[in-house]
Amino acid sequence: MKRKIVIVGGGTAGASAAFAARMKDKDAEITVLTEEKYPTYSRCALPFAISGQVKSLEKCIVFDESKFKAQRITLLK
Repeated sequence: MKRKIVIVGGGTAGASAAFAARMKDKDAEITVLTEEKYPTYSRCALPFAISGQVKSLEKCIVFDESKFKAQRITLLK
């Protein structure tokens, strides 16, 4: 039977847990629950984006939805 793993929170810790779980279990059904528009972004980079030093908020995204999909991790918003 496949292991089912649910992770609450799509921030850095949640993404790290999801990707670590995938490395440990290639067949697990992994789901990440998040309310964030962008699942994993650098919170530390936000002041630079707001000030204009970083040209767009998309540059602050660490793992976009395609990274989760590539690892067969379901992202629920």
